[in-house]
Amino acid sequence: MKSWNFLIQQEGDNTWLPLESPGSEVLEGRYRIMARTDHPNCTLDLQISHLDLETLPPQHRVHRRQARTTAKGLVALLPFTLLKPGVWEIRCHAGPAP
Repeated sequence: MKSWNFLIQQEGDNTWLPLESPGSEVLEGRYRIMARTDHPNCTLDLQISHLDLETLPPQHRVHRRQARTTAKGLVALLPFTLLKPGVWEIRCHAGPAP
């Protein structure tokens, strides 16, 4: 079974913290997010979505891209980004090896 660990770091902080559950709450601020997986040197399909519940009607934004894991299975999912209130969802799918 393949495992994924997600890590988050607030801008100005040197500490990476684990995102341990799908329902984790994060205070508004600028953060970056990394993932660690046992898929080394693999191309990933990434989807990051945000449901902004503060707008009327609520707006849903989706960003899709591909990224590649390092030999150690690390991949940057999101550069420093303002995480506003709402529902954020990150989906990662490892594709077949090249």
